[in-house]
Amino acid sequence: MDAFSCLIDNDTSHNIFIGFQKQGMNLSHLLYVDDLLIFGDASISICAVLREVLNHFAMISGLLVNHDKSQVILSSYISNHMAVCEALHMPTSCSKMIYLGLPISVKKNCKSDFQPLLNSISNHLSGWKARFLSIAGRLQFLKYIVCNTIAYWLRGTVIPKSCIKTLSRMFYNDNSPLFEFLNAKYGTPWTPALCKPSPLWVEIGKAALLIRSDVGFAFKPNNVISMLWDPWFQGGSLYQAFTQQSLATIFNHNAKVTDFLGMNGWTFLNSDFGDLNLALGSLGLTPDAKLVLF
Repeated sequence: MDAFSCLIDNDTSHNIFIGFQKQGMNLSHLLYVDDLLIFGDASISICAVLREVLNHFAMISGLLVNHDKSQVILSSYISNHMAVCEALHMPTSCSKMIYLGLPISVKKNCKSDFQPLLNSISNHLSGWKARFLSIAGRLQFLKYIVCNTIAYWLRGTVIPKSCIKTLSRMFYNDNSPLFEFLNAKYGTPWTPALCKPSPLWVEIGKAALLIRSDVGFAFKPNNVISMLWDPWFQGGSLYQAFTQQSLATIFNHNAKVTDFLGMNGWTFLNSDFGDLNLALGSLGLTPDAKLVLF
């Protein structure tokens, strides 16, 4: 295929093929195994040059274009679609195509173009749950199957924010096995780790510190908001607000807010900590309360 590259990029010929040009870059074609992607001006003259190059290459190499497996992608701004297709001996044109599982389009890809990725991840996770993998098996599955699938798409296209949010909801919710594992091992992102944290958890902790002032909390049954460490109390953590008092005599390291919330409010009273009782009582929280700190 090096011979083809020399033919199509031959600027000494009287008929020069004009590829994609922008900011000093000239891109005429890309090669991958036996596949060929060609970028060029959608004009009849350029199509004639391309046909001449392909015919010349076929004559010297014996390799012919498979028109049944070839597609022409044209912008909607091109008015002579049929003329370009006829010049290239192609029956029709299209606005997008799938190559190696990835969408290629002259327009910005929309969320529907990434539905195969979302379906693939969802199917992987469903199969994973059905096989009842251990925690270690689940992490390996995430690392080598799910993450590699996402990384493959990232190498070839830009994933929209809406798809990233959908993927995030698949992984980082209170029902996901990854969340359950991390919470069981380290607690919440603001909780000081009692063991050496992994590099992933260190990065999560750094991000948590950056967004702590913009986080909202909803107090629902069985959620995992830390009683001591999460910034749910007056814009900060309970531990920071009462640094002079030994809260460890009331709350253990991994205590959750909902452990001390009943249907009518707080379920503990301690005469030794009057200021704490007064401060918590003033919040008037119930298991369905929502405290927004934006």
